Amino acid sequence: KIFREGETTPAVKKIADKFGAYYSLVPNGRYFLEIDKKNDDATYTNVLKTEVLDIKNGIINFDFEL
Repeated sequence: KIFREGETTPAVKKIADKFGAYYSLVPNGRYFLEIDKKNDDATYTNVLKTEVLDIKNGIINFDFEL
């Protein structure tokens, strides 16, 4: 999930492919990301919340090690 700085509702929700790859086009601004893992019982567990990222080229495409 991609959130604008200071907001609690995601601006964008993306699902990674089977290799864990993703990207998202967004307006320039400040964002943070939350990564959730799908559990066997179809619920989700949050596994990562990033610091605020300053996006200047309109693309969110980072590598995260979990």
